[in-house]
Order: sequence, then C-alpha cells, then structure tokens
Amino acid sequence: MFVNRYADEGFTAVINNAGINPINWIENVEEHDLEECIKVNLIAPALLLKGFVPFMKRQKKRFPQIRNAEACKTRPAK
Repeated sequence: MFVNRYADEGFTAVINNAGINPINWIENVEEHDLEECIKVNLIAPALLLKGFVPFMKRQKKRFPQIRNAEACKTRPAK
C-alpha cells in the first residue's frame, strides 16, 4: 500500500490532486460514471488521509482539504 511504503520516509504534506466530473445532463449520466466520480472525489481522498493519520499525528501535522473546482461544475438548466 502507498501509505506503508512512503509514510516512514518523512513528509511535510499529503496532496491529492485527483478529481473527475462527468459533465452531462443527469438523465444522460451512466450509473458507473457516478460511481467512479464518488470513488475518485470522495472515497479515495478519505482513504488516503485515513492511512496517513497515525503518521501525521506523530509528526504533529495538519490536514488541509483543498477541493478540485472541476468536481463542482454543473450544466445550466435546460
């Protein structure tokens, strides 16, 4: 696992720059696209931070959360 491989090497930040957004009309968005969006934008960052929490606490580090603006774009109403 990524966390186990790098956490003991020392670090000053955890940066997650992943973000996707299937920009489309909601009636055209496939279920697998929504699932992938939730995995990349919500679940992956949570698991990444969860894995680093013990190491960050030992180093007395903080967890800033910067979201990807692309994940918040929507289409205008018809």
